[in-house]
Amino acid sequence: MQKDYLGPAAEARKAGKAAIKEGRHDDAWGYFHDQKSLYMQQANRSEFTALQVLALDSTVHVDLANILRLEKRDHEALAHILYVVIAQGARASKQDEQKLATYFKRCKLQNTDIADVKKFASSKIAYPDFLSAQSKAKEWIGRG
Repeated sequence: MQKDYLGPAAEARKAGKAAIKEGRHDDAWGYFHDQKSLYMQQANRSEFTALQVLALDSTVHVDLANILRLEKRDHEALAHILYVVIAQGARASKQDEQKLATYFKRCKLQNTDIADVKKFASSKIAYPDFLSAQSKAKEWIGRG
């Protein structure tokens, strides 16, 4: 019998959501990273494609961005929500695209506009990953 990773991943997410409600952001962060790890174990066992792995992994970053938003760490949150959108590619939901615009506005950047963000988010990045999203967000933030 194969080990179930999705059930424990769902439990980790539930625990993370509860921790956020209780204001225990560090605990929530840990639970969400446990969820990511369990997702990767499931993806490995099931031999997911790279795009399937990205789609699964990136969903957790919505919750990670939310924690950073609650902590008023908007610049860091932007990188996480940007990752969600680039990892989902053409499958990105309108809700996630709207979140990207909202998170961008919170950063109050002077020398980058939402058109730049949307252009990057819609570009066909061969292998999108969190580090590329983080690097791009830092570039925008560095411009002010």
